[in-house]
Amino acid sequence: MKTNRKYGKSNNLKGRPGDELGARKAKMNRERVGEVQEPVESYTSRIRAIGNSKGVILNNRVMEAARLSAETDIVIHAAEGIITIMQVKGTGINTDLSTWDKQFKAAIKEGAIPEGDLFEGMENEFDEKEWV
Repeated sequence: MKTNRKYGKSNNLKGRPGDELGARKAKMNRERVGEVQEPVESYTSRIRAIGNSKGVILNNRVMEAARLSAETDIVIHAAEGIITIMQVKGTGINTDLSTWDKQFKAAIKEGAIPEGDLFEGMENEFDEKEWV
């Protein structure tokens, strides 16, 4: 058994010695991953160094089977011996500024009343001299 200088004996990557929470989380992740459907596509690969990070190349068949694209936002979870990649579910928050004007106009047309200017009445000396 290898010795970990910081924590003493190796604990098989289950967290710090006595870290029961870490062990429970790892067990829950293994159980949750076990509930996933049988894979439609699988293959063997290797973790590669990419600069100071690590990465895995996902082939097109796997991407198509998962219905993911190169621009898909993902969440990555890790537990002992398991890394899962899942598509981020819609948060309902639109961060694409190019569509906001269209959405505001549609909301107003449906009867929404826009809020006033949040900065109205909050002038300061700089605003009065420099932005006149």
